[in-house]
Amino acid sequence: MNETNWNRLGDYLKQTQLLGSIQNTLYWDQNTMMPKKGASWRAEQLGYIAKKLHARNTSKEFSILIDAAKEELNSCKDGDAKFFEKKRNIQLLSKDMDRQRKLDPKLVELLAKAKSDGYQNWQQAKLDSQYETFLPFFKDLIKLRIEEAKQISENLSTWETLAQPYEPDISKKWVFKIFNPLKEVIPELLEKSNKYLVKDWDLDKESQHLLCIKLLNEFGRDTDLVASAESPHPFSITLGPSDYRITTRFVKGEPFSSFLATAHEWGHSIYEQNLPTRTHQWFAWPLGQATSMSVHESQSLFWENRIVKSRSFNKRFFEYFAERNVPFNNYLELWRSINAFKAGLNRVEADELTYGLHIVIRTELEIELIEGAMDPKDLPFEWNKRYQDLLGIKPSNDREGCLQDVHWSEGAFGYFPSYLVGHVISAQLTNKMEKDLGTLDNLIEKKDYKIIIKWLKENVHQYGRSLNAMELVRKVTGDEINPDSFINYLKQKIDELM
Repeated sequence: MNETNWNRLGDYLKQTQLLGSIQNTLYWDQNTMMPKKGASWRAEQLGYIAKKLHARNTSKEFSILIDAAKEELNSCKDGDAKFFEKKRNIQLLSKDMDRQRKLDPKLVELLAKAKSDGYQNWQQAKLDSQYETFLPFFKDLIKLRIEEAKQISENLSTWETLAQPYEPDISKKWVFKIFNPLKEVIPELLEKSNKYLVKDWDLDKESQHLLCIKLLNEFGRDTDLVASAESPHPFSITLGPSDYRITTRFVKGEPFSSFLATAHEWGHSIYEQNLPTRTHQWFAWPLGQATSMSVHESQSLFWENRIVKSRSFNKRFFEYFAERNVPFNNYLELWRSINAFKAGLNRVEADELTYGLHIVIRTELEIELIEGAMDPKDLPFEWNKRYQDLLGIKPSNDREGCLQDVHWSEGAFGYFPSYLVGHVISAQLTNKMEKDLGTLDNLIEKKDYKIIIKWLKENVHQYGRSLNAMELVRKVTGDEINPDSFINYLKQKIDELM
């Protein structure tokens, strides 16, 4: 088969991806090393690149290349795996381009600048615990994102339209079919859990940093491939085919925070590292990219909770904590401490049990913000009220409350459900993994992380965007995405910890 048009399309995609990688590099720098006074110029840089990317992703040249590659593909014999992979790539490219072409380039530029401005002003507002100073930027982001949904004009609600890039085929009905049973059962489990006393202690930053390095070494990080740094909010990002970055943060009074965040971001990164690498897919083709944020979160939550919070891992790792003079006499005390179930105000520091309620609250609030039922000025009041109703606690200031997360400062409406859906998917995938490989405790005890990563690569990572989250879970487990496995896991873990 003559693949001239296919190769031309691949070259075009590579050039676009190079520009996207530059955008990601600027974002990494903004979050890790950029001085505050560079914010204004950085916003202009990101706005300029966003405009250029949008132009490339909607150009007539791009459209002609896609059509030519499709025609070239249709002229060849149907049936082999390579044919279907290429066909799926073309379908996804056409779908993405159609969405992009509906957007006014000026709106794209305004959004990029608003996201950068929003992020910088959120940082200061959070530091000062003053929602009012962030409010005008927040209103601007909401207004622009609503306009974006209007321009895309899919047969979906405004929020559902904005959520599609994070979770393809998501709907409000589908989300709450999963969330509502969890919203009912979690408060009941919380009342039952954690009857033992948890020690109040802390760990200096240097010790936390060393433990994070030990953790990455334990998992087999290649330092020539994966770099780590500190940022206000932990994240993982891919800058190139052999350039992966993760960050963590150090929180006073939260000695496990950086450790768990490092494990979480490692899970994101290992997914990215194991995405399909066949030359016609990697790095710019859709099938070489992650399918959805809920699948992404299932991978990060797996490493954070199923691995690092396991009994076997704490048994293996206790000696390293003991070297830092932690107040535990044995690994069981460490294990119980890292698994403490207690209602708290902070999502990132939340335990596996209460975490879901943090996500339910945010999802309900952002739907009301985006679909018009709530004035943004009322967010602190509504946030605090729902925390009181669901978790029995109330933030004392905006830093503890509605300013704690970075997502809305960057206009990422529709992202939050991915975290809880990720928990649900992680439980279902783990059940299947243990059927295939034996218990995770045994694998961890033997330090068989390569076997775990191999299973994840073969059953989850290798599919890229060829399957959406619903299709992937159905293919791997034989079941639809549902909360049953996650609920059973939580009940079992509480019983073990009692």
